[in-house]
Order: sequence, then C-alpha cells, then structure tokens
Amino acid sequence: MKLKDQSVEGIKSTGLSTAMIGALGVVQMVVMRRLLAPADFGLMSMVNVVIGLAALFADMGIGGAIIQRREVTREDLSSLYWLNLLVGLFLFLLLCGLTPLIVLFYNEPRLTPLLAWTGLLFVIAAVGAQFQTLLEREMEFTRLAWIETSAAAIGMIIAITMGLKGCGVYSLIAGTLSNAGGKSLILSVVGFKRWRPLFRFQKRRTQGYLAFGLNLVGQRSVNYLTANTDFMLIGSLLGAQALGYYSLAYNLANLPSTRINAVISRVFFPAFSQLQDNLVRLKSGFLRMQEFTSVINIPVVFGMAVAAPVAIPLFFGDRWIPSVLLLQILVIVGFGRAVAGTIGPLLLARGRTDLGFKWSLMLVAIQVPGIFLGISLGGMVGVAIAFAILQSCYLVLNYLILVRKLLGPCLKEYVQRIWPSFWMSLGMAAVSFVISIVLKFLPPLLLLALTTASGVGLYLLLIWHRNKPLFVEIRQLVLQRRIA
Repeated sequence: MKLKDQSVEGIKSTGLSTAMIGALGVVQMVVMRRLLAPADFGLMSMVNVVIGLAALFADMGIGGAIIQRREVTREDLSSLYWLNLLVGLFLFLLLCGLTPLIVLFYNEPRLTPLLAWTGLLFVIAAVGAQFQTLLEREMEFTRLAWIETSAAAIGMIIAITMGLKGCGVYSLIAGTLSNAGGKSLILSVVGFKRWRPLFRFQKRRTQGYLAFGLNLVGQRSVNYLTANTDFMLIGSLLGAQALGYYSLAYNLANLPSTRINAVISRVFFPAFSQLQDNLVRLKSGFLRMQEFTSVINIPVVFGMAVAAPVAIPLFFGDRWIPSVLLLQILVIVGFGRAVAGTIGPLLLARGRTDLGFKWSLMLVAIQVPGIFLGISLGGMVGVAIAFAILQSCYLVLNYLILVRKLLGPCLKEYVQRIWPSFWMSLGMAAVSFVISIVLKFLPPLLLLALTTASGVGLYLLLIWHRNKPLFVEIRQLVLQRRIA
C-alpha cells in the first residue's frame, strides 16, 4: 500500500476509534459529573498532574525513537522492552516515596492512597507499550483502533458501575486502571503472536535510542509542566473544588487538540518520518495537514464558547455553572493549541527533539510567572485569562521559532491554510449566538439542538461555497477507502 493510502487509512481508522472513544468519554463525563462532587474531580486532577508527568518518563522516549529509526533489530527491541519494564517499576516505587511531599504541596491528605493505586499504571502500561509502538510503526491503525476502543469501553463500564455504588473518586481511578489494564492485556496477546522479546538485555542496544529519546522526554516533560502549571497552582492555592470547576472547562476547551490532533500526530509521524529527507514533500504534507486540522478543530472550539451557558447546566447540572465563564475564556487556549499542536510529528520526523526541548524550556520560563500572576490577581478566572493571553503569544512564536526553522519561510502559505477556517468559524459562532439570544425562551435541549444544527449547517455551507475541492476530499476521506 502506498504511503498516501496508508495515511488515509490510518486517519480513518484512528479517527473512527477516537470518535468512539470520545463518545464513550463524553458519556462517562456526563454520568460521573452528576454522580460525583466537584471536589472529587479536583482530587483526580491533582493525581493526574503527578501521574501524567511521571508517565512521560515511562518509555524514556524510546517509542518515538523506534518509529523514527529506519531499521530496528529484534535484539534492540528485546533490550528496550525490558528497559521499559524496569523504568515502569522504578517510577511506581519513586512515586510511593515522593507521596508525602506531594501531599504536603497540595495540603491534601486524601491523596495518599489515591497516588499509590494510580501509580500501578506505570507497571501496567509498560507491559504493552512496545507492542503499541510496533503497530504504529507499521501503521496498523485499524488493529489499534479496536484495541483502544475496547479498553475505553471497559474503563467506562467499571467507572460508572463503581460511581453508582458510591465509591467517589475511587471510581475514577478504577476506570483509569481498567482502561490501561485492558489495553495492555490485549496488546500483549496480539503482540506476542507476532513478536516475542528475547530474555536478554544488552545496554549497548539501548544507547542510540536513548540519545533520541531523552531529548524527546526532556521536551515533553517541560512542555507538560508548562501545560499543567495552572492545575498545580489552582490545586495548591485554591483547593480541590476550584480545581474541579477549572478542570471541566479546561478539558472541554482542549478536546479538539487532545483528540483530533492526537489522531493526526499518530498517523503523520511515521508518514513524515519516511519523507524526512524530502523537504518539498514534507512541507506540502505538513501544510495540508494544517488545513485539515483547522477546518475541523476551529469551529468546535468556537462553538463551545456559544453553547457553554446552555450545555454545561443541561448535561452536568447547575452545580457546574462556575465552569461556564472559564470555558468561554479557555476556548482561546483551545484554539491556539488546535492550530499550533500539529508541530509535534514534524519535529519528531526531522529528528529535532533538541529544538522541541529548547522551545519547551522557553515556554515554562514564560508561563510559570504568568499563571502565578493570574491566580494572584483573579483566582480561577485570572488563571484562565492569563493562559489565554500567553497561548495567543505562543501561536505567533510557534511559526517564528519552529515552523520556519523546520520548513523554511512559508508564512503566507501557513496563514492561508488557517485563515478560511477561522473566519468561517467566527461567522458560524456569531449566527449561533444570535439564535441563542433570540430563542432563549425555548427549553434548553431544544435551544441547544437548534443553535448547534444552524451552526453546523452554516459552516458546511461556507466550506462548500469557498473550497469545494476540500469539501469533496473530506467527504471522500470519510466515505471511501482511498483518495484518488
């Protein structure tokens, strides 16, 4: 199968699984937000910040190195597999040892058992991590799709069942562990049929991969700290309940960048890696990817800002109303990340993890004082405003420092791929807002349905009018097996 056909098939398969996992996630989010208190989600957000940071070190960036390498031997893979397991066990023990300091930072004793249970994720995930990497390297995204969807369904069922039984925040942890455990189990069963690690470990086999991987880990860890500064400071200074409100708004605002861009990055990294020496084709592919992600991501974040006052109380209950204003501010963050978040596969494909690391160091130097100032002046709302301002700056710097460095000057082409989706989405949001004001007397569900339908219809009409070839290509991508 040609690279283009593999990429298209990968986008379809991964996109379908992401949509299904996203749907399961929405169901779980709605049900659990009604069953649990905001403070429960605040506690889980505190746990997730710590776990997410440690998880970045779990594979030492080895997964990315395996995909980027043109040739990988069985001996290499075997040594790397056992290294992953050892690192997972080490991180679990390290987290247990650091738990008292984490509890002290948040001033939250309830975190002690939660961190211990969630730390098992490191060991569980390490078992199946390399099998997932090998499937991604071979671009077998259809197989990965059903594995991940099945695991997500298991996690959702466990979480909701325990939530209904009154298990509180532990139901969220149980769902997370079940998801990871189911995924690793299925990956291992599938992977062992095709490849089994040798019972040997050779340090020299890991060194070349670690050279690439450690730069990647450094970039991701610093970037992760930058992205979660707000969570850490809100949790430490304002408490679990405030963090619960903020986490709902943040997760919704960043849904496109965490879901859709994740699909794009996963598929295009191995595809771009095969084009890493052909700058012309690489540039063309990146700009085309930027156009596709913009046309999907931007209207979603704009639509959220309009729908928030009706949708949040309707689906999550009146006690979550404080999240409405936060979401409306944070959609600026979601927009910036949706546009700039496509840089990841390009950095990896060009082997420029060092550049990504320097970029992340710059962001953390800017963001920590910015977020701290925001929380000092305005609490949760101050953090949201500060984050929105910073993300707007990052969007400009992303092109100047990263895109131009990797592809050469292409500002006009870069903006041309983003601008149409921006103004069409802005028009869609304006019309939907007017409709929501004029028809505010309607029942919330009917009002939300009408504003959403009118917004989606107008946006599709604008795409069809402005760029029929793109509209047709997206339709072909969804409905057909390949693009001619």
